[in-house]
Amino acid sequence: MQRPITIVLNEEDIRLFFAIDDFKYLDRVYIDGVIYADRSKQYITNRLWKLVRSGYLDRIPKVGVLDWNYINTEQTIRMLDYLERGDELDAIRQLIYADEPQPQMQHQLELSYIVAAIQNRFPDAIYMNERIATFKYGVKKHEVIRPDGQVLIPIANNCYISYWLELERATTGQKGNIYKIRRYNSFLQQSCFLDQYFYPGEVVEFRCLYIGARRVDIERLGRYATSGQPQFTIEYMNMEEGTLPIHFGAFERRLHLCE
Repeated sequence: MQRPITIVLNEEDIRLFFAIDDFKYLDRVYIDGVIYADRSKQYITNRLWKLVRSGYLDRIPKVGVLDWNYINTEQTIRMLDYLERGDELDAIRQLIYADEPQPQMQHQLELSYIVAAIQNRFPDAIYMNERIATFKYGVKKHEVIRPDGQVLIPIANNCYISYWLELERATTGQKGNIYKIRRYNSFLQQSCFLDQYFYPGEVVEFRCLYIGARRVDIERLGRYATSGQPQFTIEYMNMEEGTLPIHFGAFERRLHLCE
């Protein structure tokens, strides 16, 4: 049995722990490109091995490839809780995901790629994970919005444009999408965003970014969205192309609201 090793954590390691906290899992695509972007492949491999051996990270094998997905251990969750949260038991209950099926892991990994692309274009963008972005706006069970994540794009004078992120699977049906859009409509109609506590400034517009695996998925999602009669702007992105929509984050027509 290998003995645990002692490691002195650096700023990059802490960023990695918080990023895993946001996305549940991370793989080398995100870790290499975002967290340790200025480091060599060999350094990153050695660093991750040390973080696993020292008990800060655990790893889950990917299906079909010789690679790993990385998750936080209870030791790291307690540390993050000490730094940021107040309920350690609740944090552990929510952040241990080793038993989740592979499709859910892949969903979270793909979401991390999208957020990395957004923050590459908008370095000051603020990402909020599903736990923070979920909001129950009414008393009925279905009166809740639950995006996969939410991004705030800063525009001027502490003003933001908000994007709900919806990473859609091929099995997503028309009825489910219509209900989702109607819930977003209700949230906006009732100005429920005024009751949310986490906005760092004024949000002058809410939009939604639908992400599909292929162009055909985007076309299908577009038809579904039209049926839901959205009262907000929806933009579309497909993972095949891997680029954000050309108008993503465009805010010129909203600047006057920040004056």
